[in-house]
Amino acid sequence: MIRKAYPIQIKEVVDSKTKARVQIFVAEAGDDQVFYYHGHSITADNRFLIFWSSVSGSYQIHAIDLTASKPESIQLTEAAAFNSDQPTVDRIRNVIYYAQGDQIMMLNMDTGDSDWIFEKPKGCEFTSFASDGKHLLFSYYEPISNPRIKPKASGVKFAMRNALYGHPRSFIFAIDAETLNADHVYGELAYLGHVHPIYGHPDFCCYANQSLPRRQQELHVVPIAFTEAKTPLQLF
Repeated sequence: MIRKAYPIQIKEVVDSKTKARVQIFVAEAGDDQVFYYHGHSITADNRFLIFWSSVSGSYQIHAIDLTASKPESIQLTEAAAFNSDQPTVDRIRNVIYYAQGDQIMMLNMDTGDSDWIFEKPKGCEFTSFASDGKHLLFSYYEPISNPRIKPKASGVKFAMRNALYGHPRSFIFAIDAETLNADHVYGELAYLGHVHPIYGHPDFCCYANQSLPRRQQELHVVPIAFTEAKTPLQLF
């Protein structure tokens, strides 16, 4: 685990209506942000606030020790060719999962140990990670290459995510958080993302089918374990 530290300032704000005290952490120059759409940003022991920061020149995972007398932005990851992407915090363990190149990495905040636990096929792309402490859930898809158009023909550019139009092969996986065994959950010719556990029902997960024409409006639930003729239940 990398332990580079960057200065950070703390601003305290009191909400005028609720009188709640809020701490705002202001880091060095860099694009700092918490996780995308969902996922936990604080470790299970309530000690570390986890976030992305580009203060080092590339997107890496940072932590703020909320118990320290002098909080700093501590850089946890570093890679020569890739950003450290898609971090998610385990709900039970002080563990962070993230993507680096073709691999899913697991970083133990208690020991500092880091190792890869899953490698996707070459050319595929991860979409999202989430963990409820029992499973790490995620999906990946096979990108579809863009065709070429005459530069002066129309001036119209192709959509950034052409996979939404082309219905690529997508796969949802689950990794057992204790044994690190991984298995298929579901696959479909569609753009599947935002896989997430269902709290209180650890045998199921939900995901979004974002394929056009009903982009981001199809939410499904599917069993995690193998079943014959597995059929997702559409909720929305």
